[in-house]
Amino acid sequence: MLPPHDRLIVFASGKDRTRVETDDETGVTNSLHTNFRLDAAGGYLALFPPTARRYLDGTSVDYPPQQPRAALGAPRRDFVRYDTATPGASNDAAGTPVTLAAVTFSHACGLYDVPLR
Repeated sequence: MLPPHDRLIVFASGKDRTRVETDDETGVTNSLHTNFRLDAAGGYLALFPPTARRYLDGTSVDYPPQQPRAALGAPRRDFVRYDTATPGASNDAAGTPVTLAAVTFSHACGLYDVPLR
């Protein structure tokens, strides 16, 4: 558990690095990386504890398409883009709003007796 206002940066890179270590000779500290990557086109992300199949409350989100050299945040539950990433520091609360495409459905709402295609 992180204390209030503390930060932990974890890169969703697929590199699966789970230990933070500092090289004694260079003083360089490596970063934490997930064992999965985010889809650049956007998608769904949910974090699960290692002992359960139910996602942690407040940790599932549909995220918009990713943009190079930009950070996404949701300071008030709506995504905003930060053109200057600030790893390890607070983001400026005035990011640029991200507009998501309207949701469209392939079928009308209702009950169906046969599978939808």
